[in-house]
Formats: sequence, C-alpha cells, structure tokens
Amino acid sequence: MHVNLTPKLDEYVLTKVKSGRYNNASEVVRDALRRMQDEESRQGATSNLSLREIDDIRSNVRQGIAEIERGEGQEYEGEEGLRQFFHELRSEAHRELKAERRRKAKRK
Repeated sequence: MHVNLTPKLDEYVLTKVKSGRYNNASEVVRDALRRMQDEESRQGATSNLSLREIDDIRSNVRQGIAEIERGEGQEYEGEEGLRQFFHELRSEAHRELKAERRRKAKRK
C-alpha cells in the first residue's frame, strides 16, 4: 500500500523520524493509526449515549463545578471519608426510592 501525504504532513512525519523516536515513516504512520483506533475505542464507550444524555452529563458537571466554586462542596478524606460518603449516598438513594414509591402508590 502506498499513501500520499500533503507536503505539510510529509514534513511532520520526517520531523518525527529525525527526532529519533521512530526509525522510519512507516513506524510514524502505524503509531498514528494505532492512536486513532484507541481514540475511536474510547469514543465508542460514549456512543451508546444520546446527545441529550451527553448534554445532561455536561450540564450536571458544570453545576457541580459551580457548587464547588461557591463553597457548597463537601470534602471526604481517607477511608473513613469514603465510608461516610457512601453511607450518605445510600441514605439519600433510599429516601428518593421511598418517595418515588409513595408517588406511584398515589397514582394507582
């Protein structure tokens, strides 16, 4: 297989070879293709999400950052802090589940 590169890309490949990191142009191209495959694999992990879900995640992250910047975040340190965090998370999840069950029962 032969590949034609633009002069700019050709110069880039030669620069990489001259740097000593690669022995020849083929190694540069193979490495670039492997990196493309890795990137596509990583992107594939989010491909099951809809654009709305991705936007919701981004929105939640921005909201969380804003809360931290306002000093509304809570710090947890060490193993005990991690236990406390998960205990609080479980408690909140149980409260929300009970509330959801009550709402469903009222609809019936």
